[in-house]
Amino acid sequence: MFTKHTEPSDGFRHDITIDPETGQVIGERAVFVDPTKESSLPVGTSVEWTSNTAAVANETPAGGKLYGDTGLSG
Repeated sequence: MFTKHTEPSDGFRHDITIDPETGQVIGERAVFVDPTKESSLPVGTSVEWTSNTAAVANETPAGGKLYGDTGLSG
């Protein structure tokens, strides 16, 4: 897994984890990294995280519509 991060001035490192085989984003997190910022958090604390999954289906579920309820026609 490839993790890309930036360290903005807010005191947190923002990581994006990418699956190297598919190129899909599979997760994100924010980690406190700046001890000069006033905070009760220890350096290295993860404060936000997400995990992403995706799947492809060959058929819509029974009663489903091609574009869901978006109003688009197919």
